[in-house]
Amino acid sequence: MLLSGVRDGVEVEWDIRPRKRAPGAGELSQDARVSASADVSANRRSYHRVVRTLSVSAAAVAAVLAALAVTARTDAAPARPPNVVVILADDERFDTLNRMANVRRLLASHGFTFRNAFVTTSECCPSRASILTGQYSHHTGVVQNFGNASYPEFDERSNLAVWLHAAGYETALVGKYLNDYTVYGHHHIPRGWSRWFAIDSRPEEKYYDYTVNENGKLVHFGTKASDYSTDVLAGKAKRFAKQAREPFFLYFAPITPHLPAIPAPQDIATKLVLPKPRANFDERDLSDKPWRGIYRRIFSFVAVHFLDREIEGRQLRSLREHDRQVGALVETLRQRGVLDRTVIVFASDNGFLWGEHRLGGKIWPYEESIRVPLVVRVRGHPTAWRRDFEVEYLGTSMYEDGGPAPFRAVRAHGWLYVAYLNGWRELYDLRRDPFELRNVASDPRYGVERARLERRLAVLMR
Repeated sequence: MLLSGVRDGVEVEWDIRPRKRAPGAGELSQDARVSASADVSANRRSYHRVVRTLSVSAAAVAAVLAALAVTARTDAAPARPPNVVVILADDERFDTLNRMANVRRLLASHGFTFRNAFVTTSECCPSRASILTGQYSHHTGVVQNFGNASYPEFDERSNLAVWLHAAGYETALVGKYLNDYTVYGHHHIPRGWSRWFAIDSRPEEKYYDYTVNENGKLVHFGTKASDYSTDVLAGKAKRFAKQAREPFFLYFAPITPHLPAIPAPQDIATKLVLPKPRANFDERDLSDKPWRGIYRRIFSFVAVHFLDREIEGRQLRSLREHDRQVGALVETLRQRGVLDRTVIVFASDNGFLWGEHRLGGKIWPYEESIRVPLVVRVRGHPTAWRRDFEVEYLGTSMYEDGGPAPFRAVRAHGWLYVAYLNGWRELYDLRRDPFELRNVASDPRYGVERARLERRLAVLMR
């Protein structure tokens, strides 16, 4: 199906042909369609546009990527389809981009920064399945990281790699694919990938002493400084970018900054200034939260020190080498002479809670968990984007690893409404309460808005 739009005189097209679980033969999933205009401001000294009010699901990233995708047709535009590079971080929060100078200088300053970008399921495997298909997890069937409802439900026959490969792209995956993909064997290579260099260890998030499936052959890396996974994976990504036949699609997915978030050797002891905690850190009053009985204790000094040093500090330090390698990859494209005809997307599979609401990790429907960085280096102008979408978790994490009860939620412009499958409800007016401190689901003054969001959620769940 061909989607097109015009913004400021520039025509943009997306040619995407999903083949499974899409609502209608040959149509792009409703999950990935765009539905609202964005407020864009231009930086006069560069091509940088900042999308200020965009709400976009992780599924919509697939629509951005399909840039076979962003074919911006102007008089000066080349006839050939663009190369596409996706750089996907692992568990990076939305508010860490200020620590990544190369991402801002080399990508954001030549394209778009989406200030309000969100994933639709804040967990690795379901989110990555959505990114590669443009569908919600209740459509892909991938609702958790492991087990029968994880990778076995993923349709290897219809996803971004398959579509681009069929369109003549040389494709490569370097890094983390979907959790538990080795269920089909440790030498398995999914359809659509011309080159395959995927982390094959379990868990996949190992910075040293890990195994990689290189085009069907298992290669082990040890504990030397030269085995640091961010650097090994970046080296393979740069080699592909240097040698691949055009047009090419590179999906570069290091495990940074997923815990244990081991920094590169040169960054372990470097100075680090932590950001000021958000207003909802170690939330004092949880009386409005329906799950308040699970996390009763306020953080002790020892707990705060652990969060600062072993979680937040490690994650921020590990991002330093990731940022350097982004710069090195862009330089590789520049030296080859293909940078100006390459679309580069930088994003994350989910966010991460650093003690906000007394919570840690991901999965939860709160801002720090579902909001992610999204930067696209591309010439042209964005078309309309959606202003509401479904957030969902349909797995079984509750009481196992500190996760919530399964839920479906709608994140709309200025609102978050959460309907847990066990009957709990949360509603936040984000214009007045951006840190989600006051649940107004039972406040009769918000009854009309709650009913509207309930109806909208029912539509999104189809």
